[in-house]
Amino acid sequence: MMKFRQWHIWLGVAVSLFVVLVCGSGIYLNHQNLFATEAAPIKARTRPNAAPLLTTKTVLDSHPVSFQQVLGRAAERWGDVAIENMQLKNEDEMMVYKVKAGDGREIIVNARTGAFIEKTGPNKLGRIIKELHTGKIVGGAGKLLVDFTSLTIVGLTVTGVYLWAAPKWRKRKAGQRQPPPGQEE
Repeated sequence: MMKFRQWHIWLGVAVSLFVVLVCGSGIYLNHQNLFATEAAPIKARTRPNAAPLLTTKTVLDSHPVSFQQVLGRAAERWGDVAIENMQLKNEDEMMVYKVKAGDGREIIVNARTGAFIEKTGPNKLGRIIKELHTGKIVGGAGKLLVDFTSLTIVGLTVTGVYLWAAPKWRKRKAGQRQPPPGQEE
């Protein structure tokens, strides 16, 4: 029985680090705007000794595939849907368009060749699980409840580790202060 208690204790201590990580990341996901800092310059990956693929002076009409053609391709695949985001970006040393629909679907189109990949959005169960994890399923109150729960779990984890470790530290310290047997004052 004592062996199982030791395993439980050590497994609990090891898992506590991950519990704190999951709770902290959930709070961060719920409140990214609170943690935002001034944007740091982003260094684009470029080919060695080559001009960047996209600069502030790039002529957008110079690409063989235009924004309008990419939107046409998206309309062929999805019909008339709301677009959440559309980008032209340097990715993996090539220029690509990324078109994201509001439901999570995405098309990535090579700006030079027109080749494309379609990514489907998260399934309904995945979306529900994410909204449960962040508390968004019930709105702002849900996010606050998840934050409170996360902070409580972190607090319980930290105090649990302390309550486990403190007696060991006291015992070790007391053992160092005691004179050897037969040399008592």
